Amino acid sequence: MKKLLISTFALVAIFFTIIQSSCNETTSVGADILDQDQLNVAFIDTFRVETNTVREDSVIIQAPDFPQYSFPIGIMDDPIMGEATSSMYVEFLPSSAIAPSTLAGAIVDSVVLSLKYDSTSYGNITTPRSLEVYRINQTVTATPENIIKGNVYSTAKYGVDATPLGVKNNFIARVGSKEELTLTSSIYLDKEKKDSLFTTKTATHLRISLDKNFGTEILAMDSASLNTDSEFKKKFKGVWLKPTSKNQGMVNFFLNATTANGVSYNLLSNITIYYKDKDGRRRAIILFPDPDAVKLPNYKHNFSNQVIQSLAKTDGDTLNYLQGLAGTNMKVKIPNLKKLKNSGIIVNKAELECYLVPTKDDLAPTVQLLAVEASNGRSLLKKDAELGSSNRYAAFGGKPIITTVNGVSLKKYSFNLSYFVQKEIDEITKDDTFYLTTIAKNQRIDRTLIYGSKHPKYAPKLKIYYTKIK
Repeated sequence: MKKLLISTFALVAIFFTIIQSSCNETTSVGADILDQDQLNVAFIDTFRVETNTVREDSVIIQAPDFPQYSFPIGIMDDPIMGEATSSMYVEFLPSSAIAPSTLAGAIVDSVVLSLKYDSTSYGNITTPRSLEVYRINQTVTATPENIIKGNVYSTAKYGVDATPLGVKNNFIARVGSKEELTLTSSIYLDKEKKDSLFTTKTATHLRISLDKNFGTEILAMDSASLNTDSEFKKKFKGVWLKPTSKNQGMVNFFLNATTANGVSYNLLSNITIYYKDKDGRRRAIILFPDPDAVKLPNYKHNFSNQVIQSLAKTDGDTLNYLQGLAGTNMKVKIPNLKKLKNSGIIVNKAELECYLVPTKDDLAPTVQLLAVEASNGRSLLKKDAELGSSNRYAAFGGKPIITTVNGVSLKKYSFNLSYFVQKEIDEITKDDTFYLTTIAKNQRIDRTLIYGSKHPKYAPKLKIYYTKIK
């Protein structure tokens, strides 16, 4: 399945009317079901469900009309899945109009890149990690307009300088920390005509010192370059955020700014150039990744041997692997639903059950799986997921729950596929195949393992509760 991504639309909140009928004993698909003349309320769970692990070569970095603000950056060494790397190309633009005359004779004190942590980070993020910042030296051809349309993929790469602008080694990501970071700075107050020392407390975030020569170059730009986005991007094409340490978790950063009245704001994700003007007064210029600036992740996966072996099997396996970013999905095929054609069956509820494989590591299973279908090189939500999306997919399912199977405690995902099954029976659709994938796949690295169709005990099972009218 190539270049697929869940395209999240403005979904209509429609609830299913689910009638849980009393169950007769399990019946196999065949003449026993189809030849009954009277009203018959029954239950089937003998359908063959075929599953495979499949991979994607890339994903759309943003679903159409659904802006992405959270981006993972890191090298995650997953003990089961293998190694996944996410780096970022980011453009920055001045926060507001700048008069070059005010910058004449300016001397840069320091330049700082700050990055705001996001709560969607995954895995063990308590160990030290390192990050390098490089200047992009090749024109970024991706545009915000094409990204919004869903036309930009996670394989894009651009040239960068050989020497980094800044390096941050062995930092601890304070994601979710209630601690505050104290910043002290001195900025000239025009109204009072004096420097004023400020001490500000902010939420914890990452701060990386950049080369002061870069700041000097920005301050020396002419008026057109400083005040026209296209011209500014020609002079400063952005930065590449490159992780350099392997960890068993990946940190997400919030990389966006809000623009109001011609001024951009994001106090925790920006580049700040601190300088003294020709009169020695302390000032600052701030560059933001605002809505007109490109935020472009690059995802790479080096799968473990066990995942590669699973990908090579096209006739099913005992284990299926699912992972975010450009990782793997689970292909599901139910080939014999057509046997119920013209049977007079009305589906009350159809539920697919998939059991999770327990793991010894501390990585939590994906919090939500979605059913999608391939369409013109993209992935679209299956109608069941779309219709059941209200209240965080409560009507659709797809969240891990604890259950007991033959006295063994396991977790399982259950999916309401009533619409899909009824359409298959009515032969309105022609494809009995769909995919299970992680939610927000293009911006989360979380993974889960599911027992496959060849597992002797915990293979996926489709249960259909139906009413027979003839």
